[in-house]
Amino acid sequence: MKAYISIVLLILSGCLSSITRTVALDGSQQYTTIQAAVNASEHGDTVLVYPGRYIENVITIGINITIASLYSVDPLQQYIENTIIDGNLGTCIRIDSGEAVTINGFTLVNNENNVLNSPSNPGGGMFVNSSMATVENTIIRNCIAQAGGGIAAGAGSTLSLSNVRISNNQALNLGGGLAVDQSTGLNMSQSNPCSIFNNNATRGMDISISFNSSNPTPIEINLALGSTVLTEADGYFIHAHRANVTVNIAQGTIEQIDHDLYVAPDGDDSNSGLDSGSSLRTIAIAMQRIASNPDNPKTIHLAPGIYSHSANGQILPMGVKSNVKVQGAGIGETIIDGELSRTFWGAWYASNIEISGMKLMNGRSIYAYVFCFFYGNNAYIHDVEFYNNYGSLLSGMIIAYSSDVRIENSIIGNVNYPNDLNGIWVSESSNLFINNTVVTGNTTTDSESNHMGMKFYDSDIHLRNSIVSNISAVDAWVFFYQTIYEPFAAYNLDMSNVLIFNNSVSNPSWVSSPIYIQNRYQPVQINNCTIANNNVPGYLCRILAGADLRNVIFHNPGSGSELGLMNYLSVNATAYPVSISNSLFRTATVPSSRPELLTLTDNIMSADPLFLGITDSTLDVCQPEYYQLSALSPCIDSGTPETEGQNLPPMDLAGNYRIANGRIDMGVYEYASEPWVSTDDPEVPPPPEGFKVSAYPNPLLNTSRTAGVFLEFTLP
Repeated sequence: MKAYISIVLLILSGCLSSITRTVALDGSQQYTTIQAAVNASEHGDTVLVYPGRYIENVITIGINITIASLYSVDPLQQYIENTIIDGNLGTCIRIDSGEAVTINGFTLVNNENNVLNSPSNPGGGMFVNSSMATVENTIIRNCIAQAGGGIAAGAGSTLSLSNVRISNNQALNLGGGLAVDQSTGLNMSQSNPCSIFNNNATRGMDISISFNSSNPTPIEINLALGSTVLTEADGYFIHAHRANVTVNIAQGTIEQIDHDLYVAPDGDDSNSGLDSGSSLRTIAIAMQRIASNPDNPKTIHLAPGIYSHSANGQILPMGVKSNVKVQGAGIGETIIDGELSRTFWGAWYASNIEISGMKLMNGRSIYAYVFCFFYGNNAYIHDVEFYNNYGSLLSGMIIAYSSDVRIENSIIGNVNYPNDLNGIWVSESSNLFINNTVVTGNTTTDSESNHMGMKFYDSDIHLRNSIVSNISAVDAWVFFYQTIYEPFAAYNLDMSNVLIFNNSVSNPSWVSSPIYIQNRYQPVQINNCTIANNNVPGYLCRILAGADLRNVIFHNPGSGSELGLMNYLSVNATAYPVSISNSLFRTATVPSSRPELLTLTDNIMSADPLFLGITDSTLDVCQPEYYQLSALSPCIDSGTPETEGQNLPPMDLAGNYRIANGRIDMGVYEYASEPWVSTDDPEVPPPPEGFKVSAYPNPLLNTSRTAGVFLEFTLP
């Protein structure tokens, strides 16, 4: 009994000793900064803040306290709006030392002037980690962070929200308004509901909730006001990853427009965007407004011009909705400039999307991808140039945990940066078709940057008519394919008409060979590829496990060895057959760890392919045209007599018929071939009745530099 009384007295004495510490900027109270009052506080104290703009980054110090404005004693809205903590691009309030803190009656901002910067901190308004935070009667606006533009709640945290408004914030990665990652609890008041709307991020415009493994704990999102009315996480406004989330949003602020939208650099976001004469200005706002219609997908049309933060207030990077197309005017016409501070597109849990007709340049970020497509299906990326970009180990795009993705007619690279510069990075994805795509010109002098071209992990890749070239690195792969895990046993690499040339790796150490290919479950298929003029001290290419090579040219005088076959793997004690047919090698032999399982058929050894560049002095080794076949090449009409089953495209790398003169050539180019057309119809159809064309003078007399011809036509 005495012990019980002592405990009660101790608790009462603690309560009686709690102090209210007052703060005012003008010096009329005990402290002039919130941090000074926090530093002086003990458990149970209250820091009472008078109105003003406090430019500081408040860090609680492991004590259980309340930080409140005068709203807590006199609940007037003006106290919330006029008691401002300005984090000045940093986190306004940081709670991460195991404490329990209540925040009541503030406005939190950290980027009210919309400065173009690249924050690394989580939580623009507030960051909570391994602690408990209760946030009441608070506005969080105009904040920016790497994750959780408004609030970020990390591992081991519990966050309770009541009458909180989070709007017009941005995260460069996830959770424009609120990011909850590995948190043990998120509690949203139903009696005093919150509003979270008009925020920006690449995943979870308003809210992102994610866990590293499946978490069955129910999480309820109840909002009086959101960007749009939702009853479940849609992946765009609300992103849920391995989380059991229910959604109830009573009212939305952004009308979803089921119509094509138009955007122009000189547009205005107050316009309707319904036609080119009333264009919007901001691409991200168009994406927020356009409806996701799976039955009739709509398109965002981007007019020619430069889109950037500085020029016209673009919000970068941008998320992508399902069932939406973004169509620029062309690679040289529509340009999105990251200004060495931002990246571009992120699509998470999206399906049926298309991005085309634009140039993405000068992207930079340590944390955000240049372009990503995660956990999605049915994406078409084409006619896009990625120029001078770096973002989270990329110069181009990453595709992961996705299916049915098509990449065509794109150029990636031309960047010098001290880190990995993957042009295309694919992981655990099925049915990837890459056609007429170039990764070129990536350069690094960093010896720990190891991936510089194309990288494919545990994926089903169909690679056609593509190039990897002019990459310079110290210790790196320029082409990497690996499938080694049983769940992906059905996946394979099938590559045809791929040109890998003029890449240099000066000192491979961690990287055994710049071209590395391994599939433990089925033989990779390599047809009509040219691998030439690459420079590396040791082995240029190693193929592990099984493979079928046909009509391939290996000619790399600047490399120590061309191709090494490791067709016995001790890791699974398995030997693999390899076949090489109708191919040309600079070397006399192809080393193999199990030569008895290597089948060589009709190959040309110790030979020179006699590329066109040898005889044409106008061509340089850095140009793909150099690797066309000259008239003297032994590769002409030396390919496999039968091509059935090789999955060859109908045209060679130059767009000519893949087979000329009755037999396929070795390598990526067909000698003396003609341009391929999809429908071979030699007859010219007659013009329609009433169609008339006149030219004069006739005949044309070109007697001066200013001579011309006039055409008149009449359409029926």
